[in-house]
Formats: sequence, structure tokens, C-alpha cells
Amino acid sequence: MNWNLDNNVGTNGPNASVDVQKVVSMLAAVPPAEGGSGGGGPAPSGPALIAAIGAFQKKQFGGWWNGSVAPDSATLLRLQELGLTPWERQTARGSETLRERICRVAEEKLGLTSDAGKRPYQGERRGWESLKRIFDDILLEPFDWNSKATVPYHCKFDDKDYDLTFLEGVQRAHMRVPRGDPKKSGIHWCGIFALWVWSQAGVGRVKWSRRKGGPRVGDDPLKASSKKNAFLAGDIGVIPTDTHHFIFVSRLPDRQRLVTVDGNWGNQEIVKMPGGPGDVHLLAQVRYFYSVDTAVYGLVY
Repeated sequence: MNWNLDNNVGTNGPNASVDVQKVVSMLAAVPPAEGGSGGGGPAPSGPALIAAIGAFQKKQFGGWWNGSVAPDSATLLRLQELGLTPWERQTARGSETLRERICRVAEEKLGLTSDAGKRPYQGERRGWESLKRIFDDILLEPFDWNSKATVPYHCKFDDKDYDLTFLEGVQRAHMRVPRGDPKKSGIHWCGIFALWVWSQAGVGRVKWSRRKGGPRVGDDPLKASSKKNAFLAGDIGVIPTDTHHFIFVSRLPDRQRLVTVDGNWGNQEIVKMPGGPGDVHLLAQVRYFYSVDTAVYGLVY
């Protein structure tokens, strides 16, 4: 049986009977200690169903709730995790979900670009055309690639200044597209890559703004979430060191080490972690994250 939903259940939802039946069944299978009904009493409907969904959300997401279960949302995924048998979970999703597609698209880009084995400015970055295409696709304010920034770019690799065009910043090994800021720093494209993956996987209306502070949905900034119980596969995690962004794929069995796909890592590569010694992100390092639910449904955790 496909345990996914066609439409929202609960607050302001169409509440189609087949979708309501799935939510009620999963809530009944979740123990009361985890916020479920535990199968006791009549099946909730109307305001009682909204209250039951809200009670589950409050327990699972640290007090956050909206009384609604949306397709592919954190609430639905948590209900499936706690309210289905292992066999039901294995067959629950039917076709590929948006979150699964995000992770697949991210992993398909591993090794797309690299500066390994190149000297600064002396050779072309492998895959620079693909990196340029990412910028072109996702930036709200596109580059005039043949123009130059107002100040040179300082390359930390050889501790020299380079008067680059924006195109040279993306073409040349160990260079970065210059920002034109007083610190002479270049653009770190980890967040740009992560948001581009979302767009390629089908998350609509997302763009990265160079002038308005990062990710946006339509005309509005993409709001960040902080409740880590709602941090799920396909979300974009952010750690404070260099404000590094990554696509979250899964957790290792210890539940603390994360499996991720990272752009702009090492030699400006796209890599999957854990990688080499020390190349792993921990859940405790995640300061905040951008949820797929926020981009698609407007939900902030």
C-alpha cells in the first residue's frame, strides 16, 4: 500500500477520505508517549483530528504544530517512521518522493568540478562549464561574466591578488568568482549548489540572491528552521564555520554523524561525506537548516 498522501489532511486541507484514513491509521499505531493515539477511542475527525495531529507534532517537533499533514512533509515522514511496520515503510512511498529526488540529483553531481593537481591560475578548473551553468541557473542577479569586480580577488592558495573577470574566477584553478568586497574574498558556492540541486529536483521558484542575503522563494527570503527533529533528507543544513551549506542525506547509526553532499569542498569539489579522516559533519554542528517543507508548503520549524 502507498502510504503517501495526495493532499493535505487537517487544518484547511481537502481532507479526502482516503488520505484521512491513512493519517488516522498511522496516528493510532503511534504510542501515546510519542504523541499518537495508541489506538484508543474512536477515530478522530474534524477538530478532533486536527487536535490529534497537533498533539503528535508538538511531541515530535519540540512544541511546534499546525494541525496539518502535507504530502512529503516532516510530519508525514515522522508518522511513517513511527506508525508503520518495517514492511509497510519499505513499500510506503510508491514513486520517488521529492526528498529522495533531491538526494539523488545531489549524488549524481559528485566529482563534477575539481582543482586537484592544478596550480593557481595556470590551468582551467575541471568542470568549470558546469559550475558556470549552476551560477547562471540559480542566481537571481546573473553575472556579466566579462566584467571585473571593483577590487581584485586574493587567492589564499598562493597569497596573491588577481585582477579577475567574473568568468576567469569560475574558469581558473584555485580562483573564485570575486565578490568585489574590501576583504578581497571570493564567492563560496556551497549554498548556491545546494539550492540549485533543489531547483533541479523540482522545488519551484527558488533563487539565490547575491544582493539580498542568500536563498529566496519567489519574492521572499527562504526562512530557516532550527528544530532538528524536523531536519530530514533533502534539507539544506548550515554550520557556522564559513556558513557552510550542504544537502542532508541521512544519519549514520550513531544518529550524530551525518551523510551529506557538499559543494565547494576541498579543491572546490562536490563530495559525499563522510569522506577522509575528519571529513564528516555532526548534527550538533548544524546551527540551522532550510527545510523542503518551507519552500513547498511555507512551514517553518
